[in-house]
Amino acid sequence: MTMNQLLLDFQHSVAQAPWHRHCHLSCEVIYVRRGKARFTIAGVDYTAGPGCLVLISSLEEHQVRVLSTPYERYFLLLSLPELSRALPQTHLTAALRNRPQGFCHCVPLRGAKPAADALFAQMGEEVSAALPGARQMMESLLLQLLVLLYRACPGNFAAPPG
Repeated sequence: MTMNQLLLDFQHSVAQAPWHRHCHLSCEVIYVRRGKARFTIAGVDYTAGPGCLVLISSLEEHQVRVLSTPYERYFLLLSLPELSRALPQTHLTAALRNRPQGFCHCVPLRGAKPAADALFAQMGEEVSAALPGARQMMESLLLQLLVLLYRACPGNFAAPPG
């Protein structure tokens, strides 16, 4: 599903296949729902467990190794230009494009895990149902996800303008 090229891919998976080192032209957001995995992103290792959000920018080389199963995750491939067009008034897309010094690719959402679980489940419903207004609903859900991310790790965002 393309949602007019905003959302290039959305998947919910429990597959355990090994992943090779690779990169994408789009941004990737991975949400670990259960299990644990080691992410190597741009040469830095992160361990992501339940409730962690992993942010990978375009052309950032990364690799994943499952550490504990069942490893359940959601992942989104997003067009950053389309996301910036959809949410032009917010600095919240900066975590996917303007990385401040000390940026962390792996953010534990801690107490916001139930909210994130619900957001990703609703995204899955939007993708599979393809109802009228799906793009607007997905934009709203992505904005909510970015707010959760900001609340969990404001240091991952460049300072808002003026």
